Amino acid sequence: MKSLPILAPVVACLLIVLTYLLVQGAAPDAARHERTLDALRTVILYNAALQRDVLRARTGLLRDYDPLVRSIDRLDEATLALSAARDVASGEARVDIDRRLAGVTAAVHDEETLVEAFKSANALLQNSLNYFNYMSGRLASEGNGLRAARNSSRTNTPGRWSKLPLDPVRSEGRTPLSLNLVCARAA
Repeated sequence: MKSLPILAPVVACLLIVLTYLLVQGAAPDAARHERTLDALRTVILYNAALQRDVLRARTGLLRDYDPLVRSIDRLDEATLALSAARDVASGEARVDIDRRLAGVTAAVHDEETLVEAFKSANALLQNSLNYFNYMSGRLASEGNGLRAARNSSRTNTPGRWSKLPLDPVRSEGRTPLSLNLVCARAA
């Protein structure tokens, strides 16, 4: 009976400590959760910005590729910020988070590779079209009569091809003619 007054406060303290630990373990850290959500939102936002800027560059509305580079850099930063999410879990959940994080990182890397290839191909296309238009204008101004009419019909042809997608297979299932074949038919 003498140990009951000593044992009751010890048991009460243990119950309070265990309750506190249970509540802390069950509730996620709000700040960490918010940082993870912000990183996910940033990945989604800059992925959309990257797609928008690629489309703007393809149509000629974007004169340089700086916005593309900034979007890729921000995607890399947000992916690194997502790595903090792996510390939340342990065991099988952590393995799942690591796997998904590796997938996001690989997707960002693949997009970066595709954007670099796009920048090269688009720059070559834009430069070629500009040079073709320049030379066509010179040919049209130097010629007279029938020769000028033939040359002016050739100068219109590449303008139509500048708005085609980079994918060689069109949505209708047909492949576009090459520029050489079009120029040969115009002659």
